[in-house]
Amino acid sequence: MARGLQPGWPARPPEVRWGLREAFLCLVLAQLFSPFWASGVFGLAGMDLGDDPTSLVVFIGANVGLWLAYLAGSILISRRLGRGPRTDFDVRIIDGWEAAESVMIGIGLQLIALPLLYGLMGRFIDVDPGESARMIVDLVDGPLDVVLLTFAVVLVAPVVEEIFYRGVFLPALANVAGPIVGVTGSALIFALVHQQLVVIPGLTLFGLVVAWQTATTGRIGPGIVTHMAFNATTVVQLLLASPDL
Repeated sequence: MARGLQPGWPARPPEVRWGLREAFLCLVLAQLFSPFWASGVFGLAGMDLGDDPTSLVVFIGANVGLWLAYLAGSILISRRLGRGPRTDFDVRIIDGWEAAESVMIGIGLQLIALPLLYGLMGRFIDVDPGESARMIVDLVDGPLDVVLLTFAVVLVAPVVEEIFYRGVFLPALANVAGPIVGVTGSALIFALVHQQLVVIPGLTLFGLVVAWQTATTGRIGPGIVTHMAFNATTVVQLLLASPDL
């Protein structure tokens, strides 16, 4: 991680013409679209969201609308106001070492950095950052649910979230206030949007790391791999600790 800021990052006008207005609009519309999506999809299926609140399918299905809105909004912004998704959202990993480094960073954040952070916080306040994640894993009922959870949390969520938060939001903020504010501000927004007070410190730390990866490589690929490894470590830990699996 001992890199400097990538020269030429973020791209500025006339190469890209989106800013914080478009980034925040996409963020807000995604949050508003998600509940309408869930109600519509499950309504068409003849299912009331309250019928089976303990279903993993219901939980993931409710998040699909959010992911779709993030992805569609990001692609639209890039096509209309940028250089195109392939260039603006550079998902490349240049070599095996970079991939391995990103995996190690993700695992290290989950197994070392976050326990240290919350251990320190625990000296002053009562915190349980794993409660929400355990609630999700408790919805798992059989091998198919394990596959579904892994696909959604380890593969889909990291790609979509990195495209929006580090591909769209981070450069928009960095162009206005500079790379350091961009990295810090995008990490904080990423954490706040999860709407759970106890996870904000941990997700802010995580967001700072992947945002710095983006700023120092000029690509979101390393951050995606780090995000995948981070989420995968959580899923594996919780599945191994679950008495029902």
